[in-house]
Amino acid sequence: MSQKCLDLFEGAGVDNLQTFPAIIKSETDGTVWDNYFAVNVLGLISCADLSKSTYTEIMPGSYRFRELAIYPEKAKGALLFRLQEDSPSRFV
Repeated sequence: MSQKCLDLFEGAGVDNLQTFPAIIKSETDGTVWDNYFAVNVLGLISCADLSKSTYTEIMPGSYRFRELAIYPEKAKGALLFRLQEDSPSRFV
């Protein structure tokens, strides 16, 4: 993610990002871009409203959504999050 994009997220109030400086280097001409970050969005939130969503169940409790509705009260005002119902990490 670029510094500019990161600044926009943080300026909007997103506060659950873990960032790591990243350097991108072109294999073609050696150009280096050093104003980038690898970003991890922290936290899983279970907030899918399955009764209003359109999805395919991949395995019990994991879904591939075509249309996603969420319960806002379960999202608890989070501005950016990973959806637990769509997370492969829940099976690890």
